[in-house]
Amino acid sequence: MAWRAANPQARVLDVSYADVEGKPMEVVDQVYGFLGLDLTDQVRASIRGWLDADRHGAEMRHEYSLEEIGLTRAEIEEGFAGYIEAFGPYIRREA
Repeated sequence: MAWRAANPQARVLDVSYADVEGKPMEVVDQVYGFLGLDLTDQVRASIRGWLDADRHGAEMRHEYSLEEIGLTRAEIEEGFAGYIEAFGPYIRREA
């Protein structure tokens, strides 16, 4: 946050983790567009092939609870208040 405030001229693309997981090709399109790169059909097919073959996300998912690491939701919300305020739409929140 401090770096961003000190470097307002820096170009930064924010993407949500939910989109990376749920709409990866849309995120790839965003990133290529942001960088001014040509996303060719060959590159698109290569990325799509990797995504189709990569199953680690489904098979290696880890679930953690705040209680396991000795924190409460209130502590997280207080400690990360500025981050949550700035990037709330990009954070996947679970009830």
